[in-house]
Amino acid sequence: MLAVADIRAGYGAVGILHGISFDAPKGRITALVGANGAGKTTLLRAVAGLLPLTSGTIALEGRHIGAEPANRRVEAGIALVPEGRLVFPSMSVAENLRLGAIARRARPGMRERLAAMHELFPRLLERGSQAAGSLSGGEQQMLAIARGLMARPALLLLDEPTLGLAPAMARLIFRTLERLREDGLTIVLAEQDVRSAFALADGAYVVENGRIALSGRCEDLLGDARVKSAYLGI
Repeated sequence: MLAVADIRAGYGAVGILHGISFDAPKGRITALVGANGAGKTTLLRAVAGLLPLTSGTIALEGRHIGAEPANRRVEAGIALVPEGRLVFPSMSVAENLRLGAIARRARPGMRERLAAMHELFPRLLERGSQAAGSLSGGEQQMLAIARGLMARPALLLLDEPTLGLAPAMARLIFRTLERLREDGLTIVLAEQDVRSAFALADGAYVVENGRIALSGRCEDLLGDARVKSAYLGI
């Protein structure tokens, strides 16, 4: 589904990504794990088109999109659920969801997809007329994910979806992602909770200082001494 090859990017003169390559197989969950500041957010922003590449390529289902603007990537099938949720606080829950379907590819079947979001997250239906900024952190994360899904993505990018959430809400988010994978959605998940990410994902890449330090199947990485020491406290 997604092939990222030797990309470099940063902010101004400050380089953050130093030749990162990774693949996200179709219908699977691929985890990007690492400490805060490792480059995970920058990597997702680069894939989504919010940050220009210095070099390297990004291909979605074989189509090179690394030079295309963010709106064209949304039309191609990429949706980003950003760190911190970034819902529109003064707008209602229902308005936030409708904005998720603003892209041309998302307009057909919008009502049916909205009904599906209410089935996935019933609380959003209950809170439909409520200002998004008045929701709890967990409810805002539900809204952010549902808004991303309203874009009818082929590839969903999630940046730290459980950050700051209570354990029960974090488990709900992970169960939701598992359900989305069962429905055939391809997901790239950036997550600091390495243990939970490995329990969910099919494969993972460990990001350190803007580079890929390790990669492989999650069950193999869980047995790696370096991963145990640096990320699992073992």
